[in-house]
Amino acid sequence: FKGSWLAARRIARCHPWGGSGIDNVPR
Repeated sequence: FKGSWLAARRIARCHPWGGSGIDNVPR
């Protein structure tokens, strides 16, 4: 579970659609 979560977070941080366009903590 942790591995998948970390991988998903890394991908989200690399892509703008992962958050609000910010690779940091979303608002």
